[in-house]
Amino acid sequence: MTACGASSATRPQPIRLGFTGGNVVGYTVSIKSTGWAAIMGSSSRHRKITVKRVRLLGREIQQAHLAKSRVCTGAVLPDFATRYIRLGSRTFQLRGTCEPRFQRVWNDVVRAVGPLPY
Repeated sequence: MTACGASSATRPQPIRLGFTGGNVVGYTVSIKSTGWAAIMGSSSRHRKITVKRVRLLGREIQQAHLAKSRVCTGAVLPDFATRYIRLGSRTFQLRGTCEPRFQRVWNDVVRAVGPLPY
């Protein structure tokens, strides 16, 4: 007899987003499949969001059809940071602000975890 419970297939995937490179101090937001979110930067804090919210954010990321990597016109200088969103093992990167779908997903994750370091 097998035990009842949620399988790993129904468990939401972890989500991570942040800044890397450029001339800004980076930060990372990590959301575990359990709903615990850690915002790590110049200071750190933790927050709990619902597993349902993590699942909805993951679905939104999947359905946004984000580019794996994109550099916007005018954002080619090395002092521009690259923002990234990672869902499970897939990473999407944007350098600049030319991708409205990326921005929408980014804003929704930020709303879920609260204000970022800057």
